[in-house]
Amino acid sequence: MKQAKKLDPFSPMKSANSFGTLIVEKNSEIKIELDKKATFITVIQLNEDGKVEEVPLNGNVLTVPAEEGYYVYEVVGKWKNGETTLVFDIDVN
Repeated sequence: MKQAKKLDPFSPMKSANSFGTLIVEKNSEIKIELDKKATFITVIQLNEDGKVEEVPLNGNVLTVPAEEGYYVYEVVGKWKNGETTLVFDIDVN
């Protein structure tokens, strides 16, 4: 008999600890580029207080907050044959 294993849920905050943090100015723009044209891109912003919200893109450009602080972004690109999730973090000065 096979047993099911409980998988750890994906945590963008924990994933962000695996790489360097981008240092950016308030209201800076970050261009989101994926290798192939995605049919849909969703961007979720998490802040250090635990607030989670979907943020809009203008074209493929993300405008970072006007408030200083630490933010983690989860970018989900969808194509007709699959999807991918990317994570990056920023420190707004």
